[in-house]
Amino acid sequence: MSNPKYAAYKPADPYFNLIRRALGNLVDGEHFFDIVTDDTIYEVLYDIGWPRIIRGRTDLMAAFRGYVDNIALQSADKLVVHTTDDGRVVVLEYEVDGTILATRVKYNNRFCSIVKIENRKITYWRDYHGLSGGLERVECAGSLDRRPGEACEQFRHLAKERNDDFGVVLTKYGLEGMLSGYRILY
Repeated sequence: MSNPKYAAYKPADPYFNLIRRALGNLVDGEHFFDIVTDDTIYEVLYDIGWPRIIRGRTDLMAAFRGYVDNIALQSADKLVVHTTDDGRVVVLEYEVDGTILATRVKYNNRFCSIVKIENRKITYWRDYHGLSGGLERVECAGSLDRRPGEACEQFRHLAKERNDDFGVVLTKYGLEGMLSGYRILY
């Protein structure tokens, strides 16, 4: 989506385009920055040098400016979309591949993002990712190994046990709480 006012962010276009496509007609606006509210909250639950919580579109754009000054994405794919609560909560699973510009080292990460939408704009974003270039496997208490996409099956099972919607389980009980029994293995 080429909008001249976002030309500086072109190195992240694969990500922006994937997110815009994933949210489809649930939001209004052409570019990622058009679909977030002025006072959006963007929370990252990992260390990439950003604040854990970014408040507002202006600060989010500044954070992404630093990102695109250091990383150029070649692709964003393997998208899985879980829509709940009549489209007010969306859980996105996806991968991005790129290059760290200073070293030319290839960059690959898997993400799970929880998105809250009000009045057809993103008001809240919580991001989880695979750490250090990608999540190799997830180990559940009891030594049951799962691939990253299968971890969500565990959460769906929990939702079914509690007679609740998958997205409601993620938001009501907190994804980080459900992940507390998991350990990342490299």
